[in-house]
Amino acid sequence: MDAQPENQILRIEPILHQARSIISHQKERERLLGEKFNIFSILRMERSENSTHSAFISELLKPDGSHLKGDIFLRLFLKIIGNESLDVESARVITEYHIGKVDTKVKTGGRIDIFISDKKEVSISIENKIDASDEANQIERYYNFKTGKNTVYYLTLDGRLPSVESSGVLIEGKDFFVISYKKEILEWLQLCLKESVDNPILRESIKQYLILIKKITHTMEDNAQNELLKLILRYPQEAAYIANNYQRVIDDIKENIRNKVLDSLSKELINRYSVQKGDNINKQYAQIKIKPIPPKDDSKIFFGIETFNGNSNANLNGDLFVGVFFPYALQTEVKYEKKSEYEYLSTYWPSICRLKDNNGNVINLGNLETISMLASDEKKQNEYVIKIVDQVLEYINSEEASFEECLHRI
Repeated sequence: MDAQPENQILRIEPILHQARSIISHQKERERLLGEKFNIFSILRMERSENSTHSAFISELLKPDGSHLKGDIFLRLFLKIIGNESLDVESARVITEYHIGKVDTKVKTGGRIDIFISDKKEVSISIENKIDASDEANQIERYYNFKTGKNTVYYLTLDGRLPSVESSGVLIEGKDFFVISYKKEILEWLQLCLKESVDNPILRESIKQYLILIKKITHTMEDNAQNELLKLILRYPQEAAYIANNYQRVIDDIKENIRNKVLDSLSKELINRYSVQKGDNINKQYAQIKIKPIPPKDDSKIFFGIETFNGNSNANLNGDLFVGVFFPYALQTEVKYEKKSEYEYLSTYWPSICRLKDNNGNVINLGNLETISMLASDEKKQNEYVIKIVDQVLEYINSEEASFEECLHRI
């Protein structure tokens, strides 16, 4: 890069102002069109995999669905994902389709989020992932269900691959296929919207859902996206300079928060637990591990906080939570009994509690507005740390009896 860093910085500021202007216009457009009003968001149903996303998608896919559009939406979906194996005329769509008790040894069983089949038993199995982590052998178990006739799709916000724990040695693009809300689902919903122009209620329902998907996938309107792309291409060196330094700056802020939380917890839990850092802050599961002293076998069960990265590919789409991490769960008959007020996330996270800020909002350090606020206001940053620590301590104190009982039974 020819220009010196100081000169680059002088040239970057007006470019950032132009980018801010593009984003401001996008937000103003949303305001004028009333797109801030979204029934899914208002009812806090944005991220519910089954009751919101699987249910809505399945209803549109059903040839006998309440939309009364027959099989047109299903045909459009199959065209988008490039699947010609299914007989649409005899197709039926089922949510939460049970294929037997889970057996991780022979890798069978489970519940398929969206199951589409025809009279010849040719089928499509869709595993829908918004926040939940992968289950052990999940993709393998679905692949082993009527192998040869059943095509498995892994649906996520951005098209990420399933974990090795889920897919094993299966090959993406051959044994299973990855699709995303950001690409395939958005394209499909746009086509569904065109087919619903003569039905106002259906049209607006699909539009509301489409707006929700754009929100949770951070997708801009085409015009704004193109304008931003042109700006980047007009100043490629400056854009590269920003890109090369952006993540380091953001990671430093997140790491500072984690360090403060770790230091505070170490003092509060001294002689009770060992408080340790987990993965590096640039990893999706950047966590804090809270292990008992002295450990019986502390690798089998411990408390954890993740993710300080805010990575959307992590559990709960990067929302910060504290929980009991039980990596030994599949190797023992011992079950962890959580308190009723806490959530169950997965086999490995049998009890979790989402951490919230002083306004009652779930903390996500992938939120740029939050990061900007924390970077510019040290008082706010310290308030965040205190709030996080207080909730973690409350959770540990509440779950400690169950944790100790499980630990001693392993």
